[in-house]
Amino acid sequence: MTSLPTLSSSNQHNLETYINRELSLLEFHKRVLAQAKDIEHPLLERLNFLIIFSRNLAEFFEIRLASFI
Repeated sequence: MTSLPTLSSSNQHNLETYINRELSLLEFHKRVLAQAKDIEHPLLERLNFLIIFSRNLAEFFEIRLASFI
């Protein structure tokens, strides 16, 4: 059986340097929505970005936020 690596006090990272997963996901959703609003993309591609955004956001609320309730 292998043990998980542990951080010694000499190489511990500040907790603020770790990326908050939920905030990172919301930033990703924001970028996808921005692509959907970009008029440089063809209409069907923009619709595809909206579909991706809606599915990802629904999954975010179903999985991430349900654990907090």
